[in-house]
Amino acid sequence: MQKSLVKNRGVARFTGLDGLRGLAALAVFGAHVPDPLLRDALPGCDLAVDLFFALSGFVLAHAYFERLRKGMGVGTFFKRRVIRLYPLYALGTIISLSIVIIQGFRWRSNDFDDYVVTIVTSLLFLPTPPQHSIDPGWLYPLNYPAWSLFFELAVNAAFAGLALRLNGRLLAAIATLSVGFLVVYLFEAAGVAALGPNYTYWHGGFSRVSWSFFVGVIVYRAWATRRFAWVTLPAWLPAAGLLAIFAVPADGVARALMDGAACILLFPLIVLAGANSVPAGAFARMCATVGGLSYAIYVLQAPIILSADAGLNFLFDRSLSSFDEVGTVAIGIVVVVVAFVATTFYDAPVQRWLSDPRTSAANQNFSR
Repeated sequence: MQKSLVKNRGVARFTGLDGLRGLAALAVFGAHVPDPLLRDALPGCDLAVDLFFALSGFVLAHAYFERLRKGMGVGTFFKRRVIRLYPLYALGTIISLSIVIIQGFRWRSNDFDDYVVTIVTSLLFLPTPPQHSIDPGWLYPLNYPAWSLFFELAVNAAFAGLALRLNGRLLAAIATLSVGFLVVYLFEAAGVAALGPNYTYWHGGFSRVSWSFFVGVIVYRAWATRRFAWVTLPAWLPAAGLLAIFAVPADGVARALMDGAACILLFPLIVLAGANSVPAGAFARMCATVGGLSYAIYVLQAPIILSADAGLNFLFDRSLSSFDEVGTVAIGIVVVVVAFVATTFYDAPVQRWLSDPRTSAANQNFSR
């Protein structure tokens, strides 16, 4: 086992990748909070999702590739993925739902049928049809970031179904086809931001997740050979590089070129360097902490921001954006605190209840 792996309660864990995942989850926050402070500082924060997909490909290949080849059924694997992703998704959706219902009774802004379809599809973890949605532009109107979970589960199912035949040649074919479509969509949509979350370019999300996830699998296979063990950097440098990528300002064709360079060239290198890195001391503890909270931060931030904005509007006739940077910092702290409480006292017990302890431990340590 390479030195970049550490043992956590008997389960192997990539602490360097944990830090990258946590940093990416915090960066996504800038795309959802009303104040432009973080969006201006990190205009490429939408790329965080592509890093998530690449990290997912890497760690799921490590955790499940051999088990799938040795007889684990696709149904068993998929059940474990749903158990990992659904509880916190459901919590975020219910938070948004409570606010939307209150607002619906107050302003009567949508038809009753739209509420019913939106609620049912959201609770079933499915995209809401735009013709029967309370917010027709988005796949998941009650929890905008959840679009990536839909594509995540789709590519997870493909990975499990292909595991027995997933050799280097097939991986190369999938990657080549995916990157070709990704490049076309990047220039059509002027970057990755529109690919997946809304119905205008929702189909572009398949090329986005397919490329990043399977390139993560490719990077894992390369890492496992130990031929690239020399690709080592100081543990903090991959995180600094990731922030630098997010901070590059660009629009139009330049945005498409930057996003393409990040997804196709830079992120695979960052994942490899992060997998080879060995954080130590306080930095290692910080990486493990933010990595452990990353999924909750990602999937709960939009519902919390929506709730805060609605509460301020109802109580004080003010919006969250009216508090400028102070509001951004305050709601950021709330998101992190709620993520910690939800992960510790809700998600972990629910996963243990839904699955045996070994399944829960593996899922918690190997996925975002």
